[in-house]
Amino acid sequence: MSNTATIQSVTLPILGENPDAWSEGFKHAADWATKMQHIRKAYPELEQRMTPYVLQCTAPGALKTLNALITGKGLDAVSDDYDHEDAPDMHPPEINAENIQRLAEYHDAWFALIIESCAESEQLQLVRQIEMIPFPKPTSGAGRYTSAQITPYIARLHQLFERFTPEQREKLEESKEVREAVYRQLPLQIRNLLKNQREHAEDDFEDTWASICRALAKNVHQAELYYPIGDAFTVKEHAVKENTDVRPAKRPKLAQPSDPSAEDARIQTVRVLARKDDPSRDEVVKNITCMDCSKTFPFTKGEQSFYITKKLDDPKRCKECRSNNARKKERRI
Repeated sequence: MSNTATIQSVTLPILGENPDAWSEGFKHAADWATKMQHIRKAYPELEQRMTPYVLQCTAPGALKTLNALITGKGLDAVSDDYDHEDAPDMHPPEINAENIQRLAEYHDAWFALIIESCAESEQLQLVRQIEMIPFPKPTSGAGRYTSAQITPYIARLHQLFERFTPEQREKLEESKEVREAVYRQLPLQIRNLLKNQREHAEDDFEDTWASICRALAKNVHQAELYYPIGDAFTVKEHAVKENTDVRPAKRPKLAQPSDPSAEDARIQTVRVLARKDDPSRDEVVKNITCMDCSKTFPFTKGEQSFYITKKLDDPKRCKECRSNNARKKERRI
């Protein structure tokens, strides 16, 4: 489908041909009405031909959509036909100078009313333009924002405001709606950080879009300074892990008696043997063959009490071989 209509070799735009164009709302209708006015000035014979071109230049339902927007704004609707009381008997009109003049005046007032009704404030246009500037994504991999990413975003915001006069900029800088529009574009963590940095101690403090830009620049520069410090104190995943395969040697344990009374008697015996002045400490309990040198060595009651106290099994090596093993271990260390 074409988005233009040809009226006696004059090409005119059609309002509402593309439903998606209404996403721009009033701007879409105001642009169409402005184009129509320029065409009317370039082709004044349109009125002389007495052609009801407005109806042919609006898609079905377009005028009703336009009036829904206008009345929703609290304004009076514009006429959607040529039988309106401001243009009586013009469909079909009689071609004469008086009707041509009346039709031209009707169109002048009709398009002017649409443009005036659809005019948007600088603030509303600015909010929409701010929402069209996406906030950058952090550097891939590291998940960090850098000044090389944040600075272009700040520059785009300043470009939006520089097209206004100094008086308009001053007014817009005080706008809470503009400030909140900038805040909404920021990631939640950055937004909360900046809001928590507000100078709450000053009762008359009001942050603006400009103060938000300054805070963004300040924080990203500080973050870049602290990145090396944070890296230095961050444990990397590839760091050498503690060797958990090395297991401590298990301490040999004596078999636990099943009879509680026998356990009590054993403990009592150990306590008696542990006394250094007990003459029975030197009595040989048994002779043990050394597993290293195959020599037989005595195992006394005093030694037995020591091993029982430490919960160790009977020795398998003589004192000489045990000493040699200890020295070998020290040399390895």
